[in-house]
Amino acid sequence: MRLLEYEDLRRIEYVSDPQLSPDGKEALYVCTVHGEDGGHVSRVCLADLETGRETVLLPDGESCCSPAWSPDGTRISFLRGKEGERQIWLYEREGGRYTMLTRMRHGVSRYCWSPDGSRIAFCAEYWKEEEERGLEQTLMSAQEREAWEHERALAPVAVETLMYKLDEAHGLLDGRISHLGLADAEGGPARMLTRGEVPFSDPVWSPDGRFIACTGRPHRHVREMEPELYLYDCENGSMRQIAAPHFEGSRNAVFPGDADHFVYIGRDAEAEGFLEVPWMIALPEGGEAENLFRDVSGCSGVAPMVTGHTAYGEYPSPLQPDGRDGFYFLSAWQGDSQIFHWSRACGVRPVTQGRHCIHGFHRRNDLLLYGKGTALQIADLYLCRTDGGQERRVTHHNGWLSGIRLSEPEEQRTPGADGKTMIHGYVMKPAVYEEGKKYPAVLDIHGGPDCFYAYDFWFEFQMLAARGMAVVFCDPRGSAGYGPQFNAAGISWKQEAMDDLHAFLDAAVDRGFIDPDRIGCTGGSYGGYMTCRLIGRYPERYRAAVAQRALTNTGTSYGTGDMGFFYRGKDTAPILQELLNRVGTTPVSMADRIRTPLLLLHGEEDYRCTREQAEQMFIAMKDRNPEVPVKLVIFPKENHELTRSGNANAQIRHLYELCEWFCRYLDRKLPV
Repeated sequence: MRLLEYEDLRRIEYVSDPQLSPDGKEALYVCTVHGEDGGHVSRVCLADLETGRETVLLPDGESCCSPAWSPDGTRISFLRGKEGERQIWLYEREGGRYTMLTRMRHGVSRYCWSPDGSRIAFCAEYWKEEEERGLEQTLMSAQEREAWEHERALAPVAVETLMYKLDEAHGLLDGRISHLGLADAEGGPARMLTRGEVPFSDPVWSPDGRFIACTGRPHRHVREMEPELYLYDCENGSMRQIAAPHFEGSRNAVFPGDADHFVYIGRDAEAEGFLEVPWMIALPEGGEAENLFRDVSGCSGVAPMVTGHTAYGEYPSPLQPDGRDGFYFLSAWQGDSQIFHWSRACGVRPVTQGRHCIHGFHRRNDLLLYGKGTALQIADLYLCRTDGGQERRVTHHNGWLSGIRLSEPEEQRTPGADGKTMIHGYVMKPAVYEEGKKYPAVLDIHGGPDCFYAYDFWFEFQMLAARGMAVVFCDPRGSAGYGPQFNAAGISWKQEAMDDLHAFLDAAVDRGFIDPDRIGCTGGSYGGYMTCRLIGRYPERYRAAVAQRALTNTGTSYGTGDMGFFYRGKDTAPILQELLNRVGTTPVSMADRIRTPLLLLHGEEDYRCTREQAEQMFIAMKDRNPEVPVKLVIFPKENHELTRSGNANAQIRHLYELCEWFCRYLDRKLPV
């Protein structure tokens, strides 16, 4: 067996978006690979669950994604084309015919079938000045698109709102607005249901086909990103806002059994930390909402964010009805990501069990199809019954990993430094390990901070292990998945989180194979912030550090980041004062104390933690500590998602810079 290499990242096949057929005998999913230019190319695959035979839809065509079955199973829909140009296509099972259903000027994003299969609701974007042109059948030719893109590239952006930039947009928002449309599944012109300045997105059909629930964003100023629930009445063509307290969006919402009740994911206003839970309201009137998880324990809300796993693509909603009065949902507890079931009669019960990470799932009748990964296996699809029994593997991608010498993480639980809680995480030995020897180690800190490390495959950890280093990673206070007290508001930014990291690291060193004099630290986003704080606060402990897309100055982030000012329900003045009060403890203010060789890795188009955050740290170190090695590497065209969904060329260079920095400054001789 050989060791993992940087170029192996190009070989990864990412599985996502599973969709069971109405009869439960077949499944659709998306397989994504890296193209020759390092970008992502997606294909829709059709798997026979009885024979194992797989077929790729349009194998030689353009990139395809977002597959779905028609309610009767006779047709398959999917999006085809480049982002910004994707249209809904239909594949007729009988006859094998492909047809393009929509011809929207700027393509289609999310869509969903009506319950009777006669219509498809979708989202499409356009600009205000295009509203009067008639958007239903205005597919642009290649020449028209080239001219339009040239015009848009040179157009100035006039800013009058707070939310004028976004990391997902790689910069300035250009004025496009998302609206709802409706297409006849038998063909013919599509039509827009909404217009105007309020954007609408993420349609969800009621079981009787009369209503389409969706997300609207009618607010301005500090509430601009705050969503509201809207209900479109297909009988009379009216759209109205519904009172839904703590609503977070209809993308993760369902009608559990009938058109009279609606369940959505929203904030738990009473929880100390950030927690999202299911709320139920009556429709079509709305009004008083019920927190369905008020007395629930043994899980952490719905779909807390997982970090440190190899994934690309989308999954169905993490909240799906059970066909009666309950629902299945994704959640986490004590570092495990699982599928759970909720019913009013029985409360919450886990459906899946074991050490793994569930990426997402789709329910049909008494079957669950889900993506599952482990620390030694990139996620594949699995099938089980809704009672959790008879699990079997459906897909077999990334077989090349069987020839790679990997390091398996060892679970560790350590009392926090103040004795108030237990810290959970893992320790990985080098891939080539000899008993009795001591090795350098890297403390890897997750971002968020309200995320958690799952037991999943993460290329960065395995690459460090392949280069001869141990890896230590854990969930300090502020992480998700350990109860509301554990991630109480603000604790991530206080001393407790740093103490938790060091208590866990000390326990890892006590295992005997880590050299305490050769320890490095790294992390991305909030993890990059903590990396810089640790080497500023404890300059003698770390021999090397790598800050990835780091936040280094909370005061300037208020104005430069896409959400530096954004705290729902608060005025801006107290937020600004709070951030300015933190400046004395932010990394850039500690530059004079840092003696640790520091590498800064940052995307050029990062608007979550903007590039100037890395530049401030770099300039401060060069100016104040010129004798300390410091290096800044900027990746063109990459945003905050660089290490998760960035171009393969950028990801590989990022890994190379990170690993070689630690090899150099932790005095690591490469394994033979």
